[in-house]
Amino acid sequence: MCGRPKYDDRMKIRILVVIAAATATLAGCATGGGPARGGGSGAGAPKGVTYAGGDGASCEKRVVINGATNEMDGVAAEHAWLWAKYPGCKLKRQALIKCAEHPADQMSITTTEGSNVDVYFDISDFFGKGFE
Repeated sequence: MCGRPKYDDRMKIRILVVIAAATATLAGCATGGGPARGGGSGAGAPKGVTYAGGDGASCEKRVVINGATNEMDGVAAEHAWLWAKYPGCKLKRQALIKCAEHPADQMSITTTEGSNVDVYFDISDFFGKGFE
């Protein structure tokens, strides 16, 4: 079938991208780099990626990722941000949700201190990119 993939097909592709990015870049959240807070870019983040918004503690304070050229870079940017803010963390779950009608990722992690934390990312800038 030609044309744009159906929503279900895009979700399957997104899941594969997330799995690939997690496999390639998730080494226990402990490889360093990236900005610790919103604003700017940093080591570990894909080239051209910047962070804005809040501290990721809720949908309302979600970290906004800008400049990712595709979903692979966007997910890598999420991981770089997590590694910088929560060194040594373990990613437990990643879920696609909506925050204020914007696509968002909810990343559930366990910190090195054993705390369970949910971190929210606005993925509007890169969601669905690279699969047209």
